[in-house]
Amino acid sequence: FIGSVHKAAGLNFIGAVSACLVGLFYMYFLKACADLLIQASLHVMIIVPLALAVWNIVDLWQLDWAVVSNLQARKHLFLALLFFAVCGCVCCASRRLSTGIKQASGCIKASCECIFEVPSVLLEPFCSMIVKVATCAPLLWCLVYLAASGKMVLSTDDTGVHRNMTFTPEIWAYLLYVAFMLVWILESVHHYSQFVTSYVAQRWYFTPPEDFETSRNYENETCCLLCDGVSSCLCFHMGSIFYSSFCKLVFRVPYWLTKPLQECCFDGEVDARSSAAKRKAPLVAPGI
Repeated sequence: FIGSVHKAAGLNFIGAVSACLVGLFYMYFLKACADLLIQASLHVMIIVPLALAVWNIVDLWQLDWAVVSNLQARKHLFLALLFFAVCGCVCCASRRLSTGIKQASGCIKASCECIFEVPSVLLEPFCSMIVKVATCAPLLWCLVYLAASGKMVLSTDDTGVHRNMTFTPEIWAYLLYVAFMLVWILESVHHYSQFVTSYVAQRWYFTPPEDFETSRNYENETCCLLCDGVSSCLCFHMGSIFYSSFCKLVFRVPYWLTKPLQECCFDGEVDARSSAAKRKAPLVAPGI
């Protein structure tokens, strides 16, 4: 496959350019019409199940209601109730999450503005991918090597001959250790990527308006924001990133298991605190 890539070099180039143009147009569209796109998506998610439910009700009306054993009638009734339930769940969720949806719309607009004004942030995914490949490829090779070092055991029964791979306790310990390190490094690189992106975004967002408008060094500063974020992460925050990644990796499953209990116990307290904070917070214009 890799050896035949050069045969379609022209098509690959056209596809890459087309993808860049479509992505650029999509970001412009998000910047200008994020609210419209979100509301249209929510309305589609409500209208489509509702239309399917009504369609099944119409089909059910045309069948013989008195025939209880009619499998077709039961199917349409079940689908109608299911789509009505989906429509109701989407309506309730959109109503409950209306504040979060508005905040998400503002975040999308701000992200598009940040990308247009600090184009170097687009290089961050490539940097993260290079770091992931450079750090995880040796561990992945070691994991495959250990997995292939087991002993093949043949067993026979009534169904035929079976092959089973067996490992010694030492190999199992090595496999678990390498797998844990692989996942831990992936989690750490993900946190590193989030830190760098957040660093660039906050430096862009909290730039004073007069510097944004008139500073001659602003363009030079925005070009170096990505490098500044990477250097700040490597020099001052790598310990916190590794520690937080380790904690998330170890306690992720207990957190998922206890999340419903946490929401039931602390949801009301968090809502009360957020309401009090909103009453005390002064009104600030966005972007200032």
